[in-house]
Amino acid sequence: MTRIRAWLMVLIGAIATFVVGCSGVDSAAEAAKAAAQAANLEIYVPAVVELRDRFPEVEPAFANKKWRDIQTFVHGPLGELRQRMARVSRNLPDDQQKSAAKVTSDLLDSLLAMDEAAGRFNYVAAEQEYEKAIAALDAFLELVPTNQPQEAS
Repeated sequence: MTRIRAWLMVLIGAIATFVVGCSGVDSAAEAAKAAAQAANLEIYVPAVVELRDRFPEVEPAFANKKWRDIQTFVHGPLGELRQRMARVSRNLPDDQQKSAAKVTSDLLDSLLAMDEAAGRFNYVAAEQEYEKAIAALDAFLELVPTNQPQEAS
């Protein structure tokens, strides 16, 4: 009789494992993950937008050929850009994370090239890299989904 009980308990355990494994828990977990990512995006995206809004601050340095100011801007205010963009990228939907990583890489390459061009006193190259950096940052921000509040009917 004890052998029958033991086998019965194993059978009940297997059935319970199968039922729990086939339940809709994954969809609930995915919904919770998506909600958490959306909440994190609401926190992290404004920090990236803030740095995007600061880009025009460096334009007078280009006009006056103040090379040190250009380099200071790249290493100062824009020094946090990589971290801020990484936070946003981690919270994007999985299918957009690779695109965000590529755009981030392009942006950082442009900033490094702008810094090097300013170090060589090359106005044309520095300004071209500045334009590329702005375009890359704008492309990154386009990847970020926007949650438009819907009006109640």
